[in-house]
Amino acid sequence: MFIRSLFPTLLVAIFVSTTVSQKCPDGLTTNDVAINSNVDLEGKVALVTGGRSGLGKAISEALLHVGCKVVIASRNEDENEKTVEELKGNVEGADVSYMTFNLESFDNVRTFASSFIRKHVRLDYYFANAGQSESPYYSPEGNGFQPLTVDGYERIFQVNYISQVLLLDLLLPLLRESESGRAILTASGTHGLACANLGFNLDCFNNYDAATTNLPFNQEDWVGTGGPCSPDRAYSASKYLMIQLASEVAKREQSLGSQVSVYSWAPGNILTMLNPFAYWPYGTTPTATYPCTFDYRFVGLEGKDPSEFNITQDSFFVTPAHGAKAAVYSALVADTVDSGKYFPTYYQCEADEGRFTHGITSDGQSRLYDEAQTWYKKMTKSQKKDKKSSKARKAK
Repeated sequence: MFIRSLFPTLLVAIFVSTTVSQKCPDGLTTNDVAINSNVDLEGKVALVTGGRSGLGKAISEALLHVGCKVVIASRNEDENEKTVEELKGNVEGADVSYMTFNLESFDNVRTFASSFIRKHVRLDYYFANAGQSESPYYSPEGNGFQPLTVDGYERIFQVNYISQVLLLDLLLPLLRESESGRAILTASGTHGLACANLGFNLDCFNNYDAATTNLPFNQEDWVGTGGPCSPDRAYSASKYLMIQLASEVAKREQSLGSQVSVYSWAPGNILTMLNPFAYWPYGTTPTATYPCTFDYRFVGLEGKDPSEFNITQDSFFVTPAHGAKAAVYSALVADTVDSGKYFPTYYQCEADEGRFTHGITSDGQSRLYDEAQTWYKKMTKSQKKDKKSSKARKAK
């Protein structure tokens, strides 16, 4: 098998119990978390969206180290193919393949899900990791403004949230067939900026109502207008909603008697192609003022003062190998009784810490999820026209 026989006791001890407050040892990698979980995933299948680079690639490699069959997915076929070859080179005997999909189109997401289900008879772990940054480096005009998708929604909001709801809904039936199905949703520490970026008070999601919270981002005048904590306006809101999605779906699966567990997690300020600014190890953003403040927690050695470390973009503390630990922890270590919780890496792998609730209630979570499902079922005027034309052609 792929599991190493010996590892330092310090690394193993962190995962003895999820109820004891323990800190991540210095230098602990995502691969270490998987290997020291003492699980053998031979015969298990994982889907890692956004698996071609960054956090998704680190997650994929960790799973391969414990014998899991991994399917990565992104919209870039050339990069997918390149990553598959790299992972095979990194892990002897790795069973890894790729598929392409595009979260900017609901039709594409549906086609992708159908194709995956046809090709794979099981799904044990689904990592909803693919996403889109609002950085000006990744907007079409280089100015941070995002266009509407073919479905009529602001791009970041659809890619990072509505399409995520759709894909999870499509994959849940296959996850339920696994004796230990888990869905792990990538969130962000920026979730604390959600209400401020929407221009509301910090309890804006209290007793959630879409009409008063201005969701979803589907109007032209929302595109590029930014918020007080710009450029994280739609991004922070979408990541906050991913935390709520995990909590709500976990409750619904439990009520159905399903064995599926759902978790959300955050990597901390990690250097990836979507985040070229990873260099704050702790404290608040340099230019932040209330209500746009949130913590980048220190993730170094226990008992050390953050000022003793010179964290740079070359530091281990901002690499995907460091940041993806909580994702693999959620999949392989977290207790099923913790389904629905949020695991942020920068809180030292402790469960459900650092979450900013924005006042949302259980009832609000439920209504938010129901409404998100109506969003992905809606068709734009052009789609309705195309459907009508298609029916007319078939009738001739």
